[in-house]
Amino acid sequence: MDTRTLLEQDQERFLTRLAQADTPERTVTEIEEELNRILLQYNETCTDERMREAALHAFQTARAAAGLVDSGGEIRVYERTLTAGSGGGRLLSGTGGGKPALPMTVSKPFLGPLAAGAASSVIGALLFIMAPESIRPFAAALMIVGGIVLFWAGTRFGAGKGIPVKRDQIFESKPDPDKIYRRLHTLLTVIDQTLEDVRLSAEADTETPLLTGKEAGLPDEELQLLRGLLETAYTQNDRDAADASISDIRFYLHKHGIDVVDYNVETAKWFNLMPSKGQGTLCPALVKEGTVLIKGTAAAGR
Repeated sequence: MDTRTLLEQDQERFLTRLAQADTPERTVTEIEEELNRILLQYNETCTDERMREAALHAFQTARAAAGLVDSGGEIRVYERTLTAGSGGGRLLSGTGGGKPALPMTVSKPFLGPLAAGAASSVIGALLFIMAPESIRPFAAALMIVGGIVLFWAGTRFGAGKGIPVKRDQIFESKPDPDKIYRRLHTLLTVIDQTLEDVRLSAEADTETPLLTGKEAGLPDEELQLLRGLLETAYTQNDRDAADASISDIRFYLHKHGIDVVDYNVETAKWFNLMPSKGQGTLCPALVKEGTVLIKGTAAAGR
């Protein structure tokens, strides 16, 4: 069983654990524990020592990379106060995440005293100008009192406007469980392909050595020439001409006991595999009596 399937079988439990991890540090711990669990299960079903060793190295790298989840830098929080006809702001620094906070303000109702002071001053001034001389002392006093009230209310109104309320700001940043699962799923897909390459390499090492020279029935130079012609024909756009060339070469090699073999699951051990979106033979393998003379090349797909 491949490592990706082991993760898929544990998806629900793993996502639940990630959702409960309320800090990046705990998230890293959960990822490392999941990788350890998958590696343990993989080793229980894998009997090839080379593949188990390759899996160990791959998962050591994956565990080391898990720490990248906890790589947050400084988060900058902006605080902005809006007033009629103007705008301004200042930058706050923080280490958490969250929405910018707007300051609360407290306004005191000093409009009444302001209006009363202004009215007293105006009335006092009018009386001082228009009333008889006997009323002028009263008018002057009214003007003075109105000015004092106006001055006092104005200063208090300005001081009480826009007073910020102090409040604690709590920031919290949590990794996304679904994103982490998808990234880990992709990582294990790559690891599985690497392990498959190790398996194919191990199988190739146990094969009978390649036949050459007299054992092959044809000189090495001729085999290489025919192999090159086959590779050209397999990649040629004109399929009618290509198929005719391939058929002629197949017939010539068959007379010497050599088979031209295309890529499939059973013959994969006779091919050098290249990563590709598609799958198919790029150049066939030349095989005689079950022994490969020249390995072919194939697109293995992903």
